[in-house]
Amino acid sequence: MKTMMTTTRSRILVVTAVLLSLFFSTLDEGRVDGAEPLGPEVLLPAWQGADAYRPAVAYGDGQYLVAWQAGRVMKGDIVACRVDAEGKVKDATPVVISAAADDQEAPSVAFGQGTFLVVWQDLRGGKDYDTYAARVSPEGKVLDPAGILISGGEGNQSSPRVIFDGTSFVVAWEDHRSMKRYEIYAARVSPEGEVLDPEGVLIASHSWLDRFSPALSVTEKPGEVLVGWNGRIYPGVPGDLAGGVRVAAGQEVARFVINGDSKTSPGDRHSPMRLARDGMGHVMVWRNYVPVGRANPAGNANLLHVDAEGVVAKRVTLGSTGITDPDVVWDGEGHVVAWHEQRGKADTVNHTSPFDAVYLRRLDGVEVVVAGTFDAPARRAHLARGADKVAVVYERHPAGAEQPIRVGLRLVQ
Repeated sequence: MKTMMTTTRSRILVVTAVLLSLFFSTLDEGRVDGAEPLGPEVLLPAWQGADAYRPAVAYGDGQYLVAWQAGRVMKGDIVACRVDAEGKVKDATPVVISAAADDQEAPSVAFGQGTFLVVWQDLRGGKDYDTYAARVSPEGKVLDPAGILISGGEGNQSSPRVIFDGTSFVVAWEDHRSMKRYEIYAARVSPEGEVLDPEGVLIASHSWLDRFSPALSVTEKPGEVLVGWNGRIYPGVPGDLAGGVRVAAGQEVARFVINGDSKTSPGDRHSPMRLARDGMGHVMVWRNYVPVGRANPAGNANLLHVDAEGVVAKRVTLGSTGITDPDVVWDGEGHVVAWHEQRGKADTVNHTSPFDAVYLRRLDGVEVVVAGTFDAPARRAHLARGADKVAVVYERHPAGAEQPIRVGLRLVQ
């Protein structure tokens, strides 16, 4: 029996290795401009003329909810718009999620059991960031106008992310309550808006290294999520620089770590990690500093596949020299990766310089420009899978200073 199980497991591993090889061989292809089917660009309405930053998107009840930070520097609010499955904007004026005192920033969105949950970092206390949330109905009604305090108290509770695990929402954030280092905490929130883990659950800590940038993905088990994180990088320091923890019902199930160095591992909050589940495990993507060809280390992107048991199966560098803020989603057939980067060359004669644009690549290796020109750059892409399309949202910077930055959206077939 043991021999039979070993043989079966070996065959599974061989098949998995072949599938991974086919998958990653497509990602290793050179960059090719192609006819990737993208819907027309839709610009969401601005809120009171304020610039739009850090858009996030989720899909549920046949529509997308796009949330973003409107304004900044003591004037940041969280607003949102609904967009139907075909890309039509349903709200002529953004819905105000939170307009509390000082800044509300960096939203994240998820959908579950008939409601959206929007989370963000909040400075209404006037000293440190707290993590807040609010539910939004499919009809666009804010069910918690005062917000739900997920975590507050000493130090910052910031950079939250949210996902729905099939029963509850799970919120993870960076936490500085120790006043010594950042750690990753998480808490469940019921669809009725009750915080089920009011003290938070400690996910990732270290005796002296910081833990940053939580990322979330559901696993193959109902009610279980994978919480990813990365850590502060110090030259010459080995160890668990990044990793993930499988959590169910507020309890740790298993964990893994990614060992590496300051070039190949995620590095602090400037290298935010994103996660996507597929049929064989999870893909992590983040910015790193691996040299490309003969170039000096620059902002590239690592794509790492972790199998269902948390074993690192494959690492790929998406060969560019300026990838920033990559995101990844599984569309049911393959992974869609989006990011922004600066391309082009400085030209003193024509007075041009590199500019930010949003790029997208699918499993087949075809890459397209989603948005961005020298006159009107685009930044900070975020992805969400819909019923049969993937939505990519981003900051669309205007050609003239008299116009606000707006949120752009395109649908990927």
